[in-house]
Amino acid sequence: MEPNLRAAHALEWALDKRWIGISFGGRAMLGAALRASLGITDPHPRLASLGSEGELREATVWGLAFRLAQRLGAGARSPLAHSRLGIDGGQVTLSVARQHAALASGPVEKNLASLANWLGASSKLAIG
Repeated sequence: MEPNLRAAHALEWALDKRWIGISFGGRAMLGAALRASLGITDPHPRLASLGSEGELREATVWGLAFRLAQRLGAGARSPLAHSRLGIDGGQVTLSVARQHAALASGPVEKNLASLANWLGASSKLAIG
């Protein structure tokens, strides 16, 4: 799909598809998480009218964490299985096993920093 259309498509799917058993707030959260997974964290007016600020913030964290996992995993399960993400004392730490250190590149650090910033924390990348 054309990269410039992904956000609009994600929003359309979250809000306009026939999801069974999902509330309007749940649709808003799905939309916010999908948008954040694409790197878009600003609140969309259609989402803000359906979900609470707290719901949208939580969903944005999910999306940013998913974006980080996609980048780190590079399509494989092993890097994720051998990594840990945690928050303690105002710091979000991503611990990556030494054998996957090459995957913890600049884009991973950028996504980690974005997630930490959204949580009001600092970020740390630990290899080993």
